[in-house]
Amino acid sequence: MQFPLIVKPSDSAGSRGIMKIKKISQLKIALKKALKYSNEKRVIIEEFFDGQEYTIESFSHAGSTHILAITKKSKVPFTNNTVADKLETIEENTKIFKSLKNLAIKSLNSLEYYEGPAHTEILVNKKKDKKILIETSGRGGGFNLFDGLVPVASNLNIIRKTIEHSAGRVVDFSFDKRNNAILKFFTGNQGVVKEIKGFDLIKKYVTGGVKIVGESFVKKNQIVNNSVTDN
Repeated sequence: MQFPLIVKPSDSAGSRGIMKIKKISQLKIALKKALKYSNEKRVIIEEFFDGQEYTIESFSHAGSTHILAITKKSKVPFTNNTVADKLETIEENTKIFKSLKNLAIKSLNSLEYYEGPAHTEILVNKKKDKKILIETSGRGGGFNLFDGLVPVASNLNIIRKTIEHSAGRVVDFSFDKRNNAILKFFTGNQGVVKEIKGFDLIKKYVTGGVKIVGESFVKKNQIVNNSVTDN
């Protein structure tokens, strides 16, 4: 493989334990960091590809895989493209939506994953227009993606449908139209949280049919660091 490389734990999430390295002398530090966040003590080393990252949220049931939302992901600057900043849905009738949908479904079928939610991440390489499967896993996307953005984008009560599916019921995942939705994270700097305000106003804010909701991941007096993981 050629540098730069990505070193990450095989069984973690939220960018925990991930590191981009540019030379062999950084490998030992990266391995130690990745192993720290791996319960099974296994590490994945893969080539780094530059490009636009997308997430595909889906649910497979009764022989069909339903695409709930596809988002274009932006990253927080100066984090080596590892920390999420914003996820914005893309239109269903676009070429990129259709190609990402097909690749995600093929990936899940090749793994013989036919039942349950899935979160797939695909990177589109800028130079060669090459689509690279980063990961796919049998879970919903974290940090308000599965339980926040997906219900808005698909008009489905996805949490209820997941429970019904787990209970062995036949579930209808069809829907008439998609909504545009954005999930935005506001990051801070290292220090102590002195005050949190404004979220009570956001919950009441509806204009032109646009609904905005928000919440804080941190608490007053909490010590926070610079952004190094999604968490």
